[in-house]
This record gives sequence, C-alpha cells and structure tokens, in this order.
Amino acid sequence: MPRISKVGDGHASPDYLTMDLWWATEFQVDYGAPIKALCKGNIGLVDLSGNTPNGYEIDSIDSIYDGKNHNNLPVFSGLKTLSPNGVISNFLLTDPVGYQNAFLESGADNVLIKNFYLKPSASPASHMYAMYFYSESVNRVVRNCVIDARNIGQSTLIRVGYNRPFNVSNYIIFGGGVNCAGSEGIQNYSNGLSYNSTTSDYDAATEKTNAASEDNTGSIGWTGYNGGELVDPENEDFRTKNSSPLADDGNGGFIGAFLESGGTVGTIITPTGISSTTQAGSPAVINLTQFLGATGVTSVEAFGSPVLLSSQILQPTSTASIESIGSPSILSGAITLGVEGVSSQDALGAPKLIYTQLVSVTGVSSQEMFGIAIVQDGVELIIPLNKRDTYQKIQEYLASTGRFVSESNNGIILEWLRSEGIDEGQINDALFQYLKSKGFTGAYNDKWKGWRNE
Repeated sequence: MPRISKVGDGHASPDYLTMDLWWATEFQVDYGAPIKALCKGNIGLVDLSGNTPNGYEIDSIDSIYDGKNHNNLPVFSGLKTLSPNGVISNFLLTDPVGYQNAFLESGADNVLIKNFYLKPSASPASHMYAMYFYSESVNRVVRNCVIDARNIGQSTLIRVGYNRPFNVSNYIIFGGGVNCAGSEGIQNYSNGLSYNSTTSDYDAATEKTNAASEDNTGSIGWTGYNGGELVDPENEDFRTKNSSPLADDGNGGFIGAFLESGGTVGTIITPTGISSTTQAGSPAVINLTQFLGATGVTSVEAFGSPVLLSSQILQPTSTASIESIGSPSILSGAITLGVEGVSSQDALGAPKLIYTQLVSVTGVSSQEMFGIAIVQDGVELIIPLNKRDTYQKIQEYLASTGRFVSESNNGIILEWLRSEGIDEGQINDALFQYLKSKGFTGAYNDKWKGWRNE
C-alpha cells in the first residue's frame, strides 16, 4: 500500500477502513519517510504501539481545526500512543472503545498532539480521565486543544504520574474537578484558559505561564476569566474573542486554543514609500505575466546611467527643453547613453525606447503606484519565527501579506509553497518537502522543530 494512505469510512475508496488496519499493515514498512494517514469520517480507536522506521503522521485530509469547525473533523473513539516520533493533528476525540484509563493516553517520546476537540458523550465511563500521561517520556507536547470535561466523572481531569513530563499550551479546559494537575517544573501549562471547575482550575503544584483561570489558581495577573472571553462556547465556538484581554498576552501571543480573526497577535508592517535605491536595490517586479513600470520620474537620479542598445554613443551634457532634441529615433546596433544631467522631466517628454533595455529604478514615490506585487525572481517569503508554530498562524500571516488569492487555510498555505517551488500535492507532503529543501533532517516533527527555532 502507499506510504500516504486514506483511512476512515468517510472516503469513497479508503485504503484502510480503520486505524487498526492501517497501523497493523504499515507501521513496520520502511519507505524512507514517515508513514501518513489522511483521515475522514469515523476512524475507530487509535491505538499505536511499536516503533516505526521513520515516524508517523495522522491528520485530517481536508480540515484544519480552528476552534469552531469540529463537525468536519475525523472522529477518533479514543487515542493511545506508545509509539515515538509522531504528529497527530485535527480530530474530534470521543469516548474510547472498551476499557481505557483516559480519552487520550501518551507514553512515548517526541510526540506532538494538536488541533483537537475532546467531546465526551453524556455518560462516559466514570473511571476515565481526559488525558493520562505516563512514563518518563521526553518532548511530549499537547497544544491547540479544547477539552469539555462536564461529563467526565473523575475528580482530576488530567492525570500524571510522578516525574512524568509533558507540556500543554494554547488550550481551553472547562467543567472538571481539578481541571489541570501536575508538578512544578515537570508538567507545564502555558497560554491557555481553565474555568468552570468544581474544585480548582489548576492544582497548586503546576508550572504555569500565562495560564488564565476563573478562580485564583492561574498565573499572576491572569485570574478572573471564564467562557465569556470566548466567541460562543455554548454553540461550540471556542475561539478567544479578538476584543478580549486574552487576545494579547503581552509577548506577541494570545491565551486560548484559537484566536478570532482580527486579534492582536504579531505585527504587520506595510511600507508606503521607498526613498532610494539603497533600501530597494534594483528589483525586477513581475506581477504574473505583466511588467509594471513607474508612471513618473522627477529627476535623473531616478535613472542613474541607463544602458541602451543601439549603434551610437550620445552624451548630452544638458538639455534645456524637448525642442532641443525633437523626437529622436534610435534604430540599430548597440550604443551607450550616458546621461550627465537632465533639468526636468519636460526635457524628456515621453520617450519611446525601441530595443530591449534594463532600467534600474532607484526611487519609487509610494506603494500605491505598484499595488502589492508578487516577486517571482527567486526571493523567498520568510515567515517570522513566531508565526511558524501552527498551520493557523502560518495561514494568518500569509493572509496578512495580501499576496495570495486563496481563502481557505489549506489553499493559502499550498499557494505559498507552490510559489516557493514546492508542488507535492497534499499540504503535509508539501510542507515536508519544503522543510527538507531547507536542509532540515529527521522525521517531520524534527524538521518542523528545526524550522521553528532556526
């Protein structure tokens, strides 16, 4: 079967109907790259054990969870991973099949679980925790998640063993007993909101950074917040309002699982003028198939000394008016025009240059003269480091540049990757090839981590 497989009953022609069948067949095959499951519909229990040669990726084939679109996500009936070096993204997590300690269990190194919504049924097994972390695993990260604990029977929502490290960031957790448990320096909660607990929003021993709470157990300065900071939690829109104090944590980030469009994360700088060639160099600006040129130039400094192809050398030292020149025609050969001084634009009028020439514009009065051009001359678009954490942040930054026409999350990211010369098909494969082209090695999450921290 292929390294990239379609899994789930939502596919018209799935490669595997359930996750169990996919894992049993593929996890020991060495393709030279991570095995990948693109999921749609009901997936069944995700129970991963054993080491894969190159790691694994499990993702939705067509949806990125943004805090409000969970109805489009593949459905997992429980998640348990003992296999290292994996990334699991964009899913709806419901009640596990059979006996489990928790909806989500993890005991493996180098695992990233992100962009999911844990939504239990009205009457789950009372013994179950929302998340259970065991073994002394390293680099175990959960982020961009929403956990509705109102129907979970345990008094502690997140269970951890002694000295069992993990990191949870950008989360919404509500409705549990003790919502967030842990030990200082080992289990870390950051940039999330915990509220509506029956006992406490955070255990006193937890390590917290920008951890907001409804009671007084959150980070200093971030207490007294609840579901009112979210767009519409009763209708399952869990994005942090762009008008909420949580929309800006003071360090370029936000508090919550996802941010409503128009929030204050990051800084967008739009230049409105370029004063000289020192700032711009000599760019060649191409807007698809059309060349754009300046509509007016005020002085000779804007041209410097252009080179024209013809059969003569003309070296005017001064020209009082257009009448002194008339309307010259340059017909053949290769000549060099060395303009030493031109008193005004009127001295040139609107000249017609017959042969192909290179004109280096050293001054442009404003951006409005050009619009926002797409540069296709090998100059790549550099995404800021603080915009590389999630697909959502990448999409928001790309949209802010005004350079892309796609409106969907996947579409705008694929459009960017194709402008960088990557045309691999699905978004995760394209990103994998992009990171590989930048010299990052290892499994997908290793490449991502290297790119995020370069």
